[in-house]
Amino acid sequence: MSPSEKGSGSMRFMPCVLTDKTLADLENEGWEGAWSFHARFADQWNDACDKVAILQKEGWIVVLVNGQNETERKDGVAYLYKKRRS
Repeated sequence: MSPSEKGSGSMRFMPCVLTDKTLADLENEGWEGAWSFHARFADQWNDACDKVAILQKEGWIVVLVNGQNETERKDGVAYLYKKRRS
């Protein structure tokens, strides 16, 4: 297991909102997939926090989306979706 898979370290604050919408609903509303990761690993979570900050500086609105089915949720899969500010 690599260090990023061990989940060592503390998890930072995610600087975006969590939505309960499905990926399909978001895509129908014009959102684009930006990143997927395993939220249960601190290193991947923190990398996603960095990604959100970068996207926001580039003018994107970003939302956090939980896994889309029971298997993904048990595995801690999460997605970042982005949409241009109007």
